[in-house]
Amino acid sequence: MDGGATHIVCAQNARDFLANRWRDLYLQSPRATPYQSPGWVLGWLRHQPSIASPMVLISSDPDGRVLAALALARYSDASSMRIAPLSAPMAEYVLPVGPGAEDPDVAASLLRHLQRLALQEPVELTDVPADSALGVCMSQAHPGEWPYSSSPCARVALPLDLQSLSRSTRREHRRREHTWSRMATERDVRYRRTCGPGELLDAFQHLRRLHQARWSEQVPLPGVAPSVGSRQWEPVLRDCPEAFVATLAVDGDVLAAQLCLQGEETVYSVVPAMDPAHKHIAVGHALLRALIADLTSAGFRSLDLGRTVNGQTYKSQYAPRWSRTLSARLPSSLTTAA
Repeated sequence: MDGGATHIVCAQNARDFLANRWRDLYLQSPRATPYQSPGWVLGWLRHQPSIASPMVLISSDPDGRVLAALALARYSDASSMRIAPLSAPMAEYVLPVGPGAEDPDVAASLLRHLQRLALQEPVELTDVPADSALGVCMSQAHPGEWPYSSSPCARVALPLDLQSLSRSTRREHRRREHTWSRMATERDVRYRRTCGPGELLDAFQHLRRLHQARWSEQVPLPGVAPSVGSRQWEPVLRDCPEAFVATLAVDGDVLAAQLCLQGEETVYSVVPAMDPAHKHIAVGHALLRALIADLTSAGFRSLDLGRTVNGQTYKSQYAPRWSRTLSARLPSSLTTAA
């Protein structure tokens, strides 16, 4: 496929493009995730911080047909300016959408245009799946063109194959399950997955409280959504039909919550949170087991646990398939004209 020309639309033109063209391009993108869905993208577009202005990088064929589009934003304040993916770092997978989004020539043209932009201001391209066309182009670029770092990501196949786990891991699962089965005979233990925006926003308040309790006296680890306290989240989630929150409560008190985005066959975990005072009974594992059972019954094929950092070793106990995402920052001092 001919990559054709690339160009940028900004400000109101970018808003119009995202509002009128993005949905059709998304529906032509089998690789796209809920982080590219119109609900998620338009939600963050409508509720950007005042220092942000939207941009869309577009690749078109010689007849003017849009092959791929990448949603970006320019962040500018008194001290700095940068271009980054729209909704970064909340979006754990960043991809272009459109019929040519996975064409290597199209991906290469997008990267070349970003390099040219980086001659004037810093450009960040974060959380690009390494096996996507864009990720492959980043990894195959000449040294210095796209100096990237990588992050592991975990995806659990459903139904969970317990026999594929090590003997010690199966033993840990049985021990935790026994603890919660016994608790359920003595106390009111309830799992719930929200349905509709009202339930979602109520449950998100519990998630916010738990997340703040977990990180109130610590610096959050990289990739652990420190921005969950931002008041942008509620209006974005209200506009995002793919979002739900799963909760686990004991005697009416929510002890663990997990914000997720629902895809066609895969559910994506966005932000998990749990009460640190109940860490000793592995409340996070209890919620994750309940969520896995629920999603399996609903016919989903996988649960994507996303970006994985030090301190999140629990993911390895669910026999995930590991992949990687790439992130790069191009200061103008490191770039050359393409």
